[in-house]
Amino acid sequence: RGAVESRWSARMSVHGTVLPPPPPPEDIDEDISDASPPDDDARWRFNGNVPDDPATRNAALVDRCQQHLKHALVRQRPSQLVAAIRGGGCTSLASGECAKCRICPPHMAQLSGYYRGDKSKVFICAEKEPTEQQVEDTLTHELVHAYDLCRFGMRVPFVGHQAPWALKCTALACSEVRAYMLGSHWAPQGSRDFAFSSSFDLDSQSARSTQNLTASTPEEAGYVHRDRIYQHAYASLAGSSICNSEQRDCRSVLDAVFSACLEDHAPFGPAPPGTARGAFPPMTKMVEDAENLPRQQAAPPPPTTPLAERNAESV
Repeated sequence: RGAVESRWSARMSVHGTVLPPPPPPEDIDEDISDASPPDDDARWRFNGNVPDDPATRNAALVDRCQQHLKHALVRQRPSQLVAAIRGGGCTSLASGECAKCRICPPHMAQLSGYYRGDKSKVFICAEKEPTEQQVEDTLTHELVHAYDLCRFGMRVPFVGHQAPWALKCTALACSEVRAYMLGSHWAPQGSRDFAFSSSFDLDSQSARSTQNLTASTPEEAGYVHRDRIYQHAYASLAGSSICNSEQRDCRSVLDAVFSACLEDHAPFGPAPPGTARGAFPPMTKMVEDAENLPRQQAAPPPPTTPLAERNAESV
């Protein structure tokens, strides 16, 4: 088991939820340039007492995030994912605290949260001041990654644990599609029955994932929703060190698996035929087929000496 865990830790990378781009700035009317500045709502957010000390302020942000996280963990999506991971004996989540809030470092400015395989834990970035709904969506997103790692795991003999394994670029592409679909772009049909459809017919409960929607028909709304999932998944994939190290063309990989992975809702809904009770179902066959896509050719190294530069120019 120790050898398996060491190989897993060595190959594991961070999976993070990319924040959506900020909205375009509104036009400013020059005639109201002398208007009063907007009220600072920080005093309201901190119950009338704005911490002046950065450490105290950060502690308050983490505390509020932890309260949101406590509520999110008992919601249907996160709780079902945690139950499926632990019920299958997978070790991708810690046996105790599987998620926590923290102040994320500056280089994670574009992330709302991330999953650390070597820690077996999800982290939510408290400095982004997420709402309770945003905490639930980010938590769900990262738990989908933790679940998908178990699908590529291996059963440890005599122990009964499912040791997770790092994802290749093709499987990561599918996991990103699933994470955004089941997380921030969650759009169940009906009330709360998790019956998903590739058409993504939208109802009032899923309207929050279609802000600024201009589609005039449910069919057009479905295309807009699919496009948003695609764009977010591509942004995450393009920044992946895994895909870069494999010299993969991220768009080609995503195109190959996108539609099939939209149909993959595990662990929600009925399990695929032939899946044993409590087992982790394999990903769609399109993920395996995408492994045969041609890889990008590595660029030749640049000349390092004046002689090499002249020889390169003469070719």
